Amino acid sequence: MKIKISSPTLRGYIQVVLYACGYREHQCTLTPEGLELQDTTPLKQNGDLIVKIAKTVEERGIKGDKPKAPIIPLTGNEKASYKNVAQTLGLQENAPLSELLDKYFQQKVDNKFDQEYTAPTALIPEFYEYNRVLGYADTKRKSETYRTLDLHTYVLGLAGYITSYLGRIKTSGASWVEVHLLPTHEGAHRETVTNWIELYDKIRFSLKGITPASSLLLWLSLKTHYEGTVEVLALNPGRGQNPTTIWATFNLDLTRSSKILGDVDQSVDTLTKLLEDSLSPNNS
Repeated sequence: MKIKISSPTLRGYIQVVLYACGYREHQCTLTPEGLELQDTTPLKQNGDLIVKIAKTVEERGIKGDKPKAPIIPLTGNEKASYKNVAQTLGLQENAPLSELLDKYFQQKVDNKFDQEYTAPTALIPEFYEYNRVLGYADTKRKSETYRTLDLHTYVLGLAGYITSYLGRIKTSGASWVEVHLLPTHEGAHRETVTNWIELYDKIRFSLKGITPASSLLLWLSLKTHYEGTVEVLALNPGRGQNPTTIWATFNLDLTRSSKILGDVDQSVDTLTKLLEDSLSPNNS
């Protein structure tokens, strides 16, 4: 399977899926366009883990109330593309994301699809911030070719989006952003042996804020004990005709702090409470 990757954020989402499904380095190859998977078996065998995550988020509701399919921010044009993808998979056009992912992982991973679909801006937000394209020397008009995805990349991108979702945090007043945690390219050999499903389960829906970054680094280290670098991505979700854009993004190396905090189990509850208080917007 060839996966066309058009933005750094989309690459992060795809990596989340591959790591969560247990892919190893020898099972995927870097190409000029993105990635090529040598074997789709891990997706078919472990895709149900991602479906469970999608159901959990749907039950919780990204907005904290009754979830609305497909539980991902979509503009008007993007909703039409989502409906087309759902129908291509043999589903109702308003099928929830968990149902769409389940049908794909169970029955459609090895199918060939020729059509391309408009990508949700949540998957490629770099292309919509001030109409500039990160890494490409041109403007919105020329970036159109990067804004369509084949069905496999589209669905795997959504799978990574929902898997990496940690929750919403308040920024100021009634404003809020949604936060995702993505693996980075550094130390990929370490990341592919990490249980990313378990890691996300430890921190999903419990994040209080992302600043100060020093408190976030310690909180993530204390909760996950992950020894590697992660990317924290905060998004302004799209509404109406307004696309999803990046509110903030930064990398955190948790290696040293995770090693140190691994020896403070007796004080873990107290430390966690102190860090959550410092991250809470009510204390800023």
